[in-house]
Amino acid sequence: MRAYRRLLRRRAFALLWTGATISALGDGLSWIALVWLLLELGGSSGSIGLLVAAYTGPVIVSGLVAGHLLDRFDRRRVLIVDNVIRGLAIASIPILSATGNLATWQLYAVAIVYGSLFMISLAGVPTLIASLVPDDELTTANAMETMSYAIGGLAGPALAGLLIGAFGASNVLLLDAASRLAARSSSGAATTSTSSSGSRTPGCARGRGVERLAISRSTPRCRSAWASIGARTASSARSRSRSARETGSW
Repeated sequence: MRAYRRLLRRRAFALLWTGATISALGDGLSWIALVWLLLELGGSSGSIGLLVAAYTGPVIVSGLVAGHLLDRFDRRRVLIVDNVIRGLAIASIPILSATGNLATWQLYAVAIVYGSLFMISLAGVPTLIASLVPDDELTTANAMETMSYAIGGLAGPALAGLLIGAFGASNVLLLDAASRLAARSSSGAATTSTSSSGSRTPGCARGRGVERLAISRSTPRCRSAWASIGARTASSARSRSRSARETGSW
């Protein structure tokens, strides 16, 4: 516990971790809410399968795009843009529902947008962590980042079920949209707190092609980050599919 407290005293890391945890929790909320709304619109088990495909399918292609964006631009700013776009996409659903214009295809469209940007946070956060903490604290930092993802994956769907029963699926999506703004604020503050001193390392997402592979294989902090990304990508796909099946059975 002492190691965790020491890390949280690093303002830049604490802000990034807080934003990542809020974002992961919002992921869990929004996914269950989208499936619930699909069922309310008369969706079948086949429709839920299409929604799962719309969400997880773009992850394969978007991983390449996310790597390019993280190479080309400042990673903190990319994370901010990611949260803003996903927040606006999610917010569009309750607005359409309130005006009586919500259709099934719009849920699929939002799922595609959400899935297309998913790899930005999945890859951006662990590679950014590598530039915020020293080597002797990297293992603990990665453990905390994994913990935030676990919080979102486990507590998010459970909390979504309670909130949907109390306030409705559309309002839960509004909550996720608000969480994106909170995550954006945390990422922005982390940018400010580290801009004067700069990153400790060039990060694990820098470089092109063979150069990036060489960096990842030769640097322990980069190997740790990319291993975390791979494990969580596979876990996310399984989690979304399982949540959809369980929600559909309700």
